[in-house]
Amino acid sequence: MSLIDEKISRRKFVTGSVAVTSGIVALGGSWPWLPGMFYRPGTYNYPMLTEGQAAESVRYSVCRQCRSDCGIEARVVNGVLVKLDGNPYHPNTTEPHLDYATPVDKARMVPIAHSLCARGQAGRQSVYDRYRIFYPLKRSGPRGSNQWKTISWEQLIDEVTNGGILFKDVPGEESRQVEGYSDLWKGGQGPNTPVDPQHPDMGPITNQLVNFWGRAEPGQGDFIERFAHAFGSVNAIPHVSVCEVSHHVATRTSTDGKHNMLKPDFRNSEYVIFFGVDLFQANFPMQTMSRKVAAAASGESSNPPLKYVIVDSRAPQGVARAIRHVKVRPGYDGAIVMGMIRRIIEQHRYNASYLSIPNPDAAHQAGELNFTNATWLVVDDPHHPLYRKFLTAEAAGLSSSGKAAASGIPAVVIDTKTGKPGVAEQVDMARLWPGADLSVQPIQVNGVSCRTGFQLLYEEARAHTLPEYAELAGIPEDTIVTLAEEFTSHGRRAAVDFYRGAVKHTNGTYTGRGIMTLNFLIGCIDWAGGYITGGNSANNMGTYPNAPYNLTKWPSPKYTVPAGVAISREGTFYEDTSLYQDAVAAGKNPFPTKRPWLPFSFGVWQELFGGAWHQYPYACKILFMHEANPAFTAPPGMSGYPDEELPVLRLIKDLKKVPLFIVSDILISETSSYADYIVPDTNYPEIWGTLGGFPITPTSVMGVRHPVIEPLTAKTPTGAPMCMENFLIDVAKKLSLPGFGKNAFMEGGDLNEREDYYLKMVANVAFDPSLLKLEGKNLVPTGPVPDASTPDEWRETNRFKARHNAALSEAQWAKVAYVISRGGRFEDYDVGYLPDRPEVMTYRYGQEKLPLQIYNPIVARTHNTISGEWLSGVGKFEHIRLLDGRRLDSLDRKEEYPFTLITYKQPIHSKSRTWADQWLVELMPESFAEINPMDARRLGVGDGDWVWIRSATYPKGYKTQVQIMPGVRPGVVSFPAAFGHWHYNSGHWTINGETYRGDDAKNTRTRMNHLMRLDPSITGADGWGTCLQDPYGGSCSYYDTGVQIVKTTAPEEGIYTPGIHA
Repeated sequence: MSLIDEKISRRKFVTGSVAVTSGIVALGGSWPWLPGMFYRPGTYNYPMLTEGQAAESVRYSVCRQCRSDCGIEARVVNGVLVKLDGNPYHPNTTEPHLDYATPVDKARMVPIAHSLCARGQAGRQSVYDRYRIFYPLKRSGPRGSNQWKTISWEQLIDEVTNGGILFKDVPGEESRQVEGYSDLWKGGQGPNTPVDPQHPDMGPITNQLVNFWGRAEPGQGDFIERFAHAFGSVNAIPHVSVCEVSHHVATRTSTDGKHNMLKPDFRNSEYVIFFGVDLFQANFPMQTMSRKVAAAASGESSNPPLKYVIVDSRAPQGVARAIRHVKVRPGYDGAIVMGMIRRIIEQHRYNASYLSIPNPDAAHQAGELNFTNATWLVVDDPHHPLYRKFLTAEAAGLSSSGKAAASGIPAVVIDTKTGKPGVAEQVDMARLWPGADLSVQPIQVNGVSCRTGFQLLYEEARAHTLPEYAELAGIPEDTIVTLAEEFTSHGRRAAVDFYRGAVKHTNGTYTGRGIMTLNFLIGCIDWAGGYITGGNSANNMGTYPNAPYNLTKWPSPKYTVPAGVAISREGTFYEDTSLYQDAVAAGKNPFPTKRPWLPFSFGVWQELFGGAWHQYPYACKILFMHEANPAFTAPPGMSGYPDEELPVLRLIKDLKKVPLFIVSDILISETSSYADYIVPDTNYPEIWGTLGGFPITPTSVMGVRHPVIEPLTAKTPTGAPMCMENFLIDVAKKLSLPGFGKNAFMEGGDLNEREDYYLKMVANVAFDPSLLKLEGKNLVPTGPVPDASTPDEWRETNRFKARHNAALSEAQWAKVAYVISRGGRFEDYDVGYLPDRPEVMTYRYGQEKLPLQIYNPIVARTHNTISGEWLSGVGKFEHIRLLDGRRLDSLDRKEEYPFTLITYKQPIHSKSRTWADQWLVELMPESFAEINPMDARRLGVGDGDWVWIRSATYPKGYKTQVQIMPGVRPGVVSFPAAFGHWHYNSGHWTINGETYRGDDAKNTRTRMNHLMRLDPSITGADGWGTCLQDPYGGSCSYYDTGVQIVKTTAPEEGIYTPGIHA
């Protein structure tokens, strides 16, 4: 019996899947905030009813148990959600998926697999969670004391809007004046009042409202942004830095800002290398990608079986089918990548004819689908005003008349035919090497020293020899050679893919840029079997011509103060700000800045918190958090353990740094337990959203999430469900905010409840004319969807039409009903490839007529604002570093911290949210510190032995048990991400004077986020600091912390005691 099996068999669960049901029924109404939704005499149904009974309704929506957004088929009986499966219309869950025109009554019983993973099927337990919040809560004790009282909706809206002495009954806060929304809005003058009069480009005082979220996907995220921007705040910040933002930034800065993600076309691929992709366990969409890879590797298509390689420090489940597993040293994927690039260039295994094409017209004439800027000349003279930028026609002394550059820059190349400089748009073929082959020496053009982007790439690649790269990565040199040769031996039917494991490091975006460059070297973008953009999604925001509703605009006055800078300083170039300009004008060094500026990044949580703590560039007055749990989940080193000395916990407990903390959530979590107010929120089977597809699917996907059951939260005075959106609407109406209430839309109509917004979003999806269908041998636009014409197609929408009839016109309702009845809008399976050229994808990056960027001059002209160094315009290898440029191994010596700590995702859990689902907890109730057998022998430990694990910035350490895993690289200790809760369906609450206890059996090991390294170069004198991070992409570093492991004894409190510090 395995260690995990032994734990499961020995554990006595407080509740099981059947016991949960009977236990809740027995409780009835004993919980003061729990309506009697489980106890329904005469209507209660056992949760596993057989399919097809007369009382059953089948409703198609979208899952949210992870970010894969798979289509769901929800089976509802008498208003109770009893079963979740996959939607047969949705490509994530079905292959091939049903034609969109398939009648709804036939889809219900279609005899094809439409799967949903275990995590998705367990989602009904999140809805019927015994610890859900259904009424507004206000804290009645100090923050974090878990003392609450229920309040009315009217009191909630009044207090958070008007502010005042809101906590006069709490010791120490008897006279504390709290500013509400109206204090920042100032009757509409807040957006005209600069937060810093000396630097008005920082924005208005309304930026002191900071909104952030963990799980508000497209639709809900757009709604929060609407409120924030109408209020005059740029701070609407998702959770991307703690997830995968460096992957997105690497992809975006390689594709001229157009795409965050590409994926291999597995159906036609012959060879794929996966860097840090948790294959068969995670990624987007997890089950879809797993299905496609498994089918391709099994040879189920007419193509040769897919061969793939996994590069990872531990063995994900996908290793079972891989031809090779390369156990790279954590953080050194870039050494393999740049070693491969060097080998490919020096052995001339790159696609030279493709890379030599300098513009889109020449690419078309040559039969190529796109082009790169590899041949464009870059100014190499540090004293020239265009240093690190592309040489322009004017600077080269050339006329740029004729065709305009697609890039907007009249770049210059060396014409292969003439050997002379020419404007890139007027040259058919240009030189990669202006001088000798493999020479990186610059040339002079009109007296300006220049090199091509390709030369700069090669110069960076040859910074180390292949033996040096291999030593850095901790692998044999032959492995780099083999990977380079295998990758370049399949024409365009090969790709290199990457995700978190390769980029959640301080050097992650550079590694990602190198991986994107590998794909460019063989010219595989847009080709079947290569690296693809996937299908376009229907336009939900209505920005296409003649859309029913343009939801990006609303009637609003013009403001006199610039919108300003996010508190996280994401999306803004420091060099463009008055802060930089004033420093330069005063003769001061503008570097280092107080906190880093991250112009290419977005959703940067660690800097949101850093900005709030250091009040840079301004203070936070109101923090609004929607369905997030940073005290448990992220950022690394700043949270993850019940220790109020950790930075995130220090911040949300501090009444001066965060004067008003409002949370919208479904339960009281580790983070929301520190809130001033908790707004009860709806769970995903009760909400709306419009979810586009991922590049793994070559056709257009737009899932529509809608309430498949009546929301269980209490009702507002108008009869609407209490939830995040209706909270923001009512606050907005009390403030007379533009874009809410009466005449909220440019096209007319009011916004009084959330459906007034979301139904218009679905109408935009329904009327989008740009989707394609196959007619004969041609792809033609579909136009808007047909009108709903059968009772089955109208049944779902009639539920919403009855209450919200005025939200849409009758013509719009008919098309919205067609979309909702199918759970979204999807192109048919046969649209993905050109019918007359099946080797070409239908949707292509090349349609943008923009270059794939071997060299990015905007990046190259941007600084790391802490070290003052330029960023690199090409992919590169870089050691793990602090923001000030120091190497981490100069602080944390290997002799003292011999192990590298990493984490990973499991297919059954998604960070914090799924821990409420008992079915999933039963599969694996706790986790361990996983180490290699060789390390175990050196430490003298075996399965189940106890150890202390400590890091430089958390010397208190963490005590847990070891599990020996041969798939883990020696010198690495790993743990899965979902475990280690201490207040999620557990702990205790005092509400209205009565104390209630959760299920403390859920407080199980192992979680070591709090051990992860903080960056001393940006840690204040008060000891408050943030995690290691990528200065280019903005990601938190999850895989760079050195730790020590020491054997110890089991805790006296018992084997199931959570990890404890000394």
